[in-house]
Formats: sequence, C-alpha cells, structure tokens
Amino acid sequence: MKKLGFTLVELLAAIVILALLSLITITTASTQYKKQKSKLLIKQQKMIKLAAEMYVTDNKLEIKKQDNDCFALTINFLIDEGYLDEDIKDVNTKELLKDSNLYINVSKESKKFNYTISDNTSDMCDILDLNEEGEL
Repeated sequence: MKKLGFTLVELLAAIVILALLSLITITTASTQYKKQKSKLLIKQQKMIKLAAEMYVTDNKLEIKKQDNDCFALTINFLIDEGYLDEDIKDVNTKELLKDSNLYINVSKESKKFNYTISDNTSDMCDILDLNEEGEL
C-alpha cells in the first residue's frame, strides 16, 4: 500500500530547517544593515567637512583677517550659504540636519585648516557669522 503525504516527523524537520535558514538570513541582514548605516554616517560626515572646506576656500581672504585660530560653522550656516542641501537627514535619527545642533570646528594651524564635527557645545569655538552686508 502506497502512502500519500508526509509524516509528522518529516513536517517538523522541514519546519526546523526553514526556521534555521530564516534565523541565519535575518542575523546576516541585520549585520549588513548596521555596517551600511555606519558607512553612510562616515560618508555624511565627509560631505559636511567637504562643505566646510569649500566655504573656507571660497572665503579664505576674509577668514585670514580673523584674529582667532578657531571658529565654528553651524550646519544651518552652511545650508543658508548654499554649501549643503536643506533635505539632508541624520542617519541615526532620520531628522533633518537643519534642525540639529551640529557644528564644524575649523582650526587654523600655520597654513592648514583642520575640521572636526561635533554636537558638544562646550568644545565649540566662536561661531563665524556674516554681518549685514553679507561679509565676515
């Protein structure tokens, strides 16, 4: 006599195998998601530093007239000046960077500028701002 269908043991074995495969897939996908998110954060920080570098390059003569060796550029300032897009979102919080308190410290050391991104206002240099004529 020929049997049709599966036994209970065969069904349970298939379910266990499928569960193990889905567990492996989910953990791998989660790990890859975290790696890509951290890579995106690094690229976003590079883009913000590049925007600050472009601003400093465009306004180097006015910046050299400044007495202080350290100044801060806010994200809003770079957006208002057209060096960053308004719709850039924070990788972690998904909120617009325009609403954040991020800033870029630019420090002058001899002929080189160093750029650091931070949100800790205790380490912030004087904020660089424009006067009424649109100059530094």
